[in-house]
Amino acid sequence: MLEWGEGIFPQIAHGFLGSGLRARLVVNDERQVLWASEVALALLEPQFPVVIADGALCFERANDPVACQEWLHSVGRKPSRFLVSGAQEDWWVVMNAWRGRLHADTAIYAEFILSHPPYRSSTSGMSKQFGLTPAECDVIDALVRLETPTKIADRLGVSINTVRTHIRRLYGKLGVNTQVQLIRIATAFSAG
Repeated sequence: MLEWGEGIFPQIAHGFLGSGLRARLVVNDERQVLWASEVALALLEPQFPVVIADGALCFERANDPVACQEWLHSVGRKPSRFLVSGAQEDWWVVMNAWRGRLHADTAIYAEFILSHPPYRSSTSGMSKQFGLTPAECDVIDALVRLETPTKIADRLGVSINTVRTHIRRLYGKLGVNTQVQLIRIATAFSAG
């Protein structure tokens, strides 16, 4: 694995490699992990759909090199966001990635946002704190899993308008204006 100062462009990598408690990796086109943050090494384990196995980046427990290779080849110079869901719906990873220079070659810089299952707003204290109904808890739990309102409606057997009404009520109860803010509050309760 790479150590700091071994040819990585400092203006790109300094903030990437040196900041925060986030799961971050640098990989080559052959899936080999060139550098990994301590958080990535600790968290990218088999329960998640993206793992580090034998020094390589893999998708799912089955060590699917084809899906991983397809993803690697789709990463461009501009940052892109990818969602990888696991066989278990509660486990997912959002990957923010871009291609940059590393020595004479290119490498993929990736940051991972991992789900925190089993997350339930009804048991995290959030429901009681904000006075959420069971239906609102179901909707916020689905939003935390990055489900779309359409998928939420289908799964709960309600109309899309009902889901949108629940989302608007959640915004009011939590004092937020966006789903990102809503999810941040929900994940803060899951961490506490």
